[in-house]
Amino acid sequence: MEDRLIRKNLRWTGHLMRMSPDRLPKQVLYSQLSSGHRKRGRPRLRFKDTIK
Repeated sequence: MEDRLIRKNLRWTGHLMRMSPDRLPKQVLYSQLSSGHRKRGRPRLRFKDTIK
């Protein structure tokens, strides 16, 4: 089951990498939040942090 999720994740990542830069999913992947407030504690994992 875990292998299936990893393959699906890698497939989506490859799709994102081939997208043109003006597409929204690619912009979201590479965007940085300019400011904001976070709750105290460990930061949540982002999708791009899980990509190896």
